[in-house]
Amino acid sequence: YPGLLASVPDAPLVLYRKGGSAAGTDTVALVGSRAATGAGREFARLLAADLAFAGLTVVSGMARGIDTAAHEGALREGGSTIAVLGCGADILYPPESGKLRDRIQAQGALLSELPPGTPPLSRHFPMRNRLISGMSRGVVVVEAPGRSGALITARTALDQGREVMAVPGSPLFPHTEGSNRLLREGAIPVTGADDVLQALGWAGERRPENRDAAAVERERRILGYCRKKRHVNGISAGLGIPVPELFPILLDLELRKLLERRGGDYYKKTSVPGGTPAES
Repeated sequence: YPGLLASVPDAPLVLYRKGGSAAGTDTVALVGSRAATGAGREFARLLAADLAFAGLTVVSGMARGIDTAAHEGALREGGSTIAVLGCGADILYPPESGKLRDRIQAQGALLSELPPGTPPLSRHFPMRNRLISGMSRGVVVVEAPGRSGALITARTALDQGREVMAVPGSPLFPHTEGSNRLLREGAIPVTGADDVLQALGWAGERRPENRDAAAVERERRILGYCRKKRHVNGISAGLGIPVPELFPILLDLELRKLLERRGGDYYKKTSVPGGTPAES
């Protein structure tokens, strides 16, 4: 039974589980819109991967959009992730999530308070949100419009005494209206994993110097290829990296100020001050 959830007043007496243990307390929830933007999903994958790399277990609800991206990011980094379901733990939902479900079961756990065989009814999902926040040290709302189940999770997190965090978005962008409202109300801004780790007072050690050698080499190839301005499709074709796999890497390099993103999904290596300028 999840250690943090046991302290929540309305915690269920019984949880049904498929997969490994869910008893740890080094957990953080990433939630957001089902109808997420491509950029929102990319950031969720990247953030989840970095948090998993730091040693945290990523908790989400295995819904489409941000939830799915968060689980994928944690799994990509070889980390652990927990999916809290709004149906029985034996029910495949969403119906297209079979492969993801199998990977979560292998590297983490599927949890539900609902008995096996319970279908995914709409009233079940707000109920499960209190479990997502209850078993986590904090909740990050990655991307949420004005009306979103992720905002319910944020409210239950506050009631449970958890940290509430949100990723800032454009004030002109309806997909982040709810996230920005949380920030105005005092949520902690998140622009990367370090913000989350600091908010949680995480004492684990980050080990970026131990990253997989193949990943480091792939980044080196991308930076070398982008000395000239390149379109994302050209980078994908030139280096043989599928676009869905390439986008999170490009976003990571951009956040680390190693790449500049230009209009129309063009990228160029950042010029090094005092060094040889990158070619145009």
